[in-house]
Amino acid sequence: MQFPKILCETPTVKPGSRLVYISPHGGIRSATAGPTIHWEDTHYCITSSHIFNETFYNLPESDNMLEHAKALSPFPTANYTLEILDIDELAEQCDLTLSDLDSYHVIGELAFSGLDQSLDFALIKLESVKYPLNRVYVDGCKRVYYQVTRVNGDPVGQVEVYVAASSGTRRGKLVPGSARVLLPTGGKFQPVYDALLDAPVQNGDCGACVFGKEGGFYGLVLSAGAEGNSAFVLPATCMLDDLKRFREEEPSL
Repeated sequence: MQFPKILCETPTVKPGSRLVYISPHGGIRSATAGPTIHWEDTHYCITSSHIFNETFYNLPESDNMLEHAKALSPFPTANYTLEILDIDELAEQCDLTLSDLDSYHVIGELAFSGLDQSLDFALIKLESVKYPLNRVYVDGCKRVYYQVTRVNGDPVGQVEVYVAASSGTRRGKLVPGSARVLLPTGGKFQPVYDALLDAPVQNGDCGACVFGKEGGFYGLVLSAGAEGNSAFVLPATCMLDDLKRFREEEPSL
């Protein structure tokens, strides 16, 4: 079986790189590269899985989870539950055309998503020499960077975080346990973090790496949140625990 090839705006993938997937029906979906993990002698890039979902192929490009979440209580004081009835509510608009992709590079192929279909993440198996260190450069400066080196446990209270999004680095605070999301592909509600950021995430920022000041990996951006500058974040511990159950081996960053 041949798996879909994934394109990247740069020859090597790093946290914050823009990823592109062309569906069999010609639609273009974009996401952001999360960190690279090493697992069973292979390197994988983590990103969101919903851009690869078959149900996306003939759906409108303009649907956005934020539009369906405006009635929710504001961050960060309220606990709330969001049920996403259709997977297209997570759809990411893409401003690229096929001709724009001439400058993009094939960096690997879609490998698989997790065992738990409630978790919105997928692994891209990277081709050789396509994976640099998990470095996030700040505002394009090649001298100042953060190294994503390990997985942090669930945060206790609010913690300061950074988001390596393809539209630019964000700063903000992460709050655990304040929201739950149910995807139509999963059979149970998934606890997510809330992140209040200094600027809103944009279309195509799903899959962005959320990490702390010391480089600890907290999770991936699932989508925009209930308020303009907030985002839902899928916890890293949930993803990596799921991968460990899949092959009984702990992946490493």
